[in-house]
Amino acid sequence: MRNPPLSVITTWPHPNYVDPESQGASVFIIGISLITLSVLTVGLRIFVRIQILHTAGIDDWLILTSLVCLCHLVRLERQLE
Repeated sequence: MRNPPLSVITTWPHPNYVDPESQGASVFIIGISLITLSVLTVGLRIFVRIQILHTAGIDDWLILTSLVCLCHLVRLERQLE
């Protein structure tokens, strides 16, 4: 990939380090919405596997573990803002 010419670089606006724009709130809202959907989906899957089919495999426990990791990741992302 080639670098842009100096004449183009000089037309770029200066970076705003004092009060930068942030989209953290929208990312957080989308994250919470998707986590809610994920919790419902995984919860229903675990319920069906354990209560109805009376069998839960390693894949079910791995999905549950990854869901817990996802929840912690979104929580940490929110703390970093």
